[in-house]
Amino acid sequence: MNRTQANERFYDWLFGFLNEPAFSSTAEPVGRVYQYTSGGGLIGMLRSNRVWASHAATMNDPGEIRYASAILGRAFDQQCQRTKSQTLARLRGFVENSLSRISGNTRVYLGCFSEDCDLLSQWRAYADDGRGFAVGFDLNDVGADSWIQVGGPAFRRRVIYDEAIQTRIANDIATAARKYVINTRGRPDSGRIGQIQECIVECSVCFKHPSYVAEKEWRAIYIENPSKPLNSGVRERNGLPVPYVELAVPANDQPDSTRIAIREIVIGPANDMESTERLLRDSIRELAGAEFSQSVLIRRSQIPYRRV
Repeated sequence: MNRTQANERFYDWLFGFLNEPAFSSTAEPVGRVYQYTSGGGLIGMLRSNRVWASHAATMNDPGEIRYASAILGRAFDQQCQRTKSQTLARLRGFVENSLSRISGNTRVYLGCFSEDCDLLSQWRAYADDGRGFAVGFDLNDVGADSWIQVGGPAFRRRVIYDEAIQTRIANDIATAARKYVINTRGRPDSGRIGQIQECIVECSVCFKHPSYVAEKEWRAIYIENPSKPLNSGVRERNGLPVPYVELAVPANDQPDSTRIAIREIVIGPANDMESTERLLRDSIRELAGAEFSQSVLIRRSQIPYRRV
């Protein structure tokens, strides 16, 4: 097999990976997703017309990337045993060090959303202990299906909690890497290896332990690209500095719009509903205009809440 044929086979696999149903809404259609935030976070969205995506190394679960790395590592171990290759060994090392790479050389930012607009654990963890809001967006407005295919700065992925599916996808990546090394007779193109590494990074931030399945999470993922820089900053969370970038979320049918495509806001269960709804509507009108205010659906949490 010549190099052209090897690259064609690799691209066939890559586009199959990008269209993996487990990462998308093709198998289970989703209409709307929600970002839980504080009142200050919501005001920031309305003022900047952006959502914040935080550095992946600052996620609330510090073991999340280590969990994914263990699954990916087992897959590459199997392929390294089948074929001795320095390239495969380096990819195995890339998996092993994915946490430090995401913290250092490979800067990855995540905007986190949930399919559930009224989830107790989310109110407590992300929305000021129930005093915040769940901000709703149409899924199709949140990033592109694939940054490689579409060229956008951020792409969206469904978080996978099923260990069997995680293992299948990890094995698929490792097998594709081994076949590509064999097909290029041990002289693979560095660009293709870089794309395999990007697939590894994607899985590292989209595989979560099954105990988190109730979150039904989606992520807008931005891998830092110096040629397409985004506005960035540092904010404080739980006493720690958290780097972030600002992601535009325009309506899918108005990609050039500067207005953030908020469709719905759910008021957190620890708020006084009557006064909060009135103040919220007035605040949206003041910050975004009367027409936008009238277009946003406001609902109230149905959870009976007790602060802990």
